[in-house]
Amino acid sequence: MEKNILTLKDTAEYLGLSVSTLYRLKRAGLGAKFIKLSERNSKVFYRLKDLDEWLDSRSQKTA
Repeated sequence: MEKNILTLKDTAEYLGLSVSTLYRLKRAGLGAKFIKLSERNSKVFYRLKDLDEWLDSRSQKTA
């Protein structure tokens, strides 16, 4: 079964970034869309499709 929703740790592994970098991007408003299931809980999750869209939006053409 393919995972469509990733934990923070899984997201970091998928993107090749550290968890702390993901936190910094999220705090700065520069990261991918995320899901927060509860106001009381600080856990966030990421949809695979949102990560892929975020990666596509960061693509740059070479000169």
